[in-house]
Amino acid sequence: MTKKNNKKKVLSKKEFCLLIVALLVLVSSLINLIIFNINNSNKVTVYYRTYTKENGWTKWYKNGETSGNKKDEILNIQVKAKTNKKGKIGYRLFNNKNKWSEEYSFGDKLNTNVINGIKIGSTEDIYKKFDVCYRTYNEKNKWLEWTCNGYPSGNKKEKIKAIEIKALKKGSLKYDYLKNYNGSNNESSIDLQEEVKYEE
Repeated sequence: MTKKNNKKKVLSKKEFCLLIVALLVLVSSLINLIIFNINNSNKVTVYYRTYTKENGWTKWYKNGETSGNKKDEILNIQVKAKTNKKGKIGYRLFNNKNKWSEEYSFGDKLNTNVINGIKIGSTEDIYKKFDVCYRTYNEKNKWLEWTCNGYPSGNKKEKIKAIEIKALKKGSLKYDYLKNYNGSNNESSIDLQEEVKYEE
């Protein structure tokens, strides 16, 4: 009969170091994943794009980036939110017939010929925990001041040629995050009726 070899295999220094490195990488990846999920659970990312006759739809922009080239009239806008919070972001457009679109649209294409104003609102937890802020650009006034939560942006007599949108946590020092990095004339809307904030 042959004796079984009961010797336990001992890791070499090199194998031990590789095992430690692998464990550190695994722990680091798990920590990063947890942090990523925590950050994303407290965040609303607003995506938006604009349509012009000359160039069609732009790519999707987000978090205050400029959509629109400041030259061509914007004929349509789409806005949507990415978040795990309950609620939606919707918008109404003011057209060249001096009318607001009747209802908020949630990511749908709104048909209008000319856009002179926009109001962006939100519902449920997004509305309770975040301010959705935006501003518009027209040829006469350049960038108008930031406004938030369903108040109008635009000039009744001027066509919108660019837009920027952001979602900020309520209670944050809003205007620290809304720097006028493109200039402003201190008005958020001109001749557009200040209607009540939108919420559900």
